[in-house]
Amino acid sequence: MTKVQYSLDVPGYPLMNGVKELGELRHKVVREHWLPLEQAIKEAYDCGMVEYIFYQIWLYERAVNDVAQELGEGRQVLKNLALMLGVPLRDKRDSFTPVVLRKMKQAQNGRERKK
Repeated sequence: MTKVQYSLDVPGYPLMNGVKELGELRHKVVREHWLPLEQAIKEAYDCGMVEYIFYQIWLYERAVNDVAQELGEGRQVLKNLALMLGVPLRDKRDSFTPVVLRKMKQAQNGRERKK
């Protein structure tokens, strides 16, 4: 698993060292599948899809599933793309975003009240 490197100037700001661009994918069908989405993201956010995915996951601490749903793709499809491009993903214990933790706590509190 690739480790995330952080900026020395701004602690907590992740850097995209060693991450490939979409054009570097070898498989033509995979590239052609993602190119329209890359273009839409460039028009909407003025950045590439790889940057968008990386920063959504690391800077905004969003779950891969949330980003995949926003892009209209499956979680595993996006995860496979990230692995092909060298985008580091958080492991299970890091993947619990504040939103997920809050939902888990609410669910647990609901179970305790029912007892």
